[in-house]
Amino acid sequence: MSNGTIAILVGPEYEELEVWYPKLRLEEAGYQTPLVGMGAASYSGKWGYPARVDVSAQDVDPASLC
Repeated sequence: MSNGTIAILVGPEYEELEVWYPKLRLEEAGYQTPLVGMGAASYSGKWGYPARVDVSAQDVDPASLC
């Protein structure tokens, strides 16, 4: 069962703790948490941890988020 979707934005040299801690906790609470990027397939964080993008920001339909 999903409580909804919360998109998490990632980009070059993202801060790992600002992405992964909320992502894991939100998933535990039942939310879907896709990683949204600006075009690259993945990004490396400040400490080198990779984040694979689920969807590009240009492909997100704002009407579907309401």
